[in-house]
Amino acid sequence: MQEVFVFKERCKVLDAQLLKVTTERDTLKMMFEKLSTSLQNPTTVPSSSSVTMMKNAKSYPKLHFWSQSTYNTWTNSAEAHSDTRYKFAFIEDKEGNVVTEGTLKAICKTIQGCWAELVIKGMALKSWGKAKASAKDVVYSLAYKSFPFLQLAENNWKIDLLCSLNYPGWVHNNLDDKGNWVASRRIKQEDEAAAGDEPAVSVSKKCKAKPVKSEPSEKQFKGE
Repeated sequence: MQEVFVFKERCKVLDAQLLKVTTERDTLKMMFEKLSTSLQNPTTVPSSSSVTMMKNAKSYPKLHFWSQSTYNTWTNSAEAHSDTRYKFAFIEDKEGNVVTEGTLKAICKTIQGCWAELVIKGMALKSWGKAKASAKDVVYSLAYKSFPFLQLAENNWKIDLLCSLNYPGWVHNNLDDKGNWVASRRIKQEDEAAAGDEPAVSVSKKCKAKPVKSEPSEKQFKGE
């Protein structure tokens, strides 16, 4: 009887977790559909310059890295290398505090979820650097809406750097050479659809270090 009780309690926990994930998925899908609709009308494209938070370095004196050049210089200093989290120091809130690991994972999840929706709609990007402005605006707008402090940077360099590090690994693990889901992901989606569920968006859970020649060494987030 005790085992049955434990099993039922475990089921309750799993049901709660499923509800949370489903809600997050539906919210992300709704936000993306709104952004996609606005992209069809050039006069209402939600560009990165239309966000509500004032993008002025002087308005945020506690912010350490408004420009990428300042961050690049700092990463070569003794102070940076004495900080265990210096590689992610550029992801900071408006008070200049490096975000927590949980927030960093949530940011990655949001961005990768947006990429997944682009794939579903046949708009998969070949690379972040070569992405069209309209596709970038979708990611910018969604990320800035969820995490306003990301926009506190010169010319969107923070989110661009994060995406440049994140996207290649995500593509390698999720898409084929033609920008379609890899076979294992497609089969999983079909099985879920047959069971009456919509495909779930896979998100990154781990970070793997990878050197970048043109920029200071960063960690590349790999999608599942």
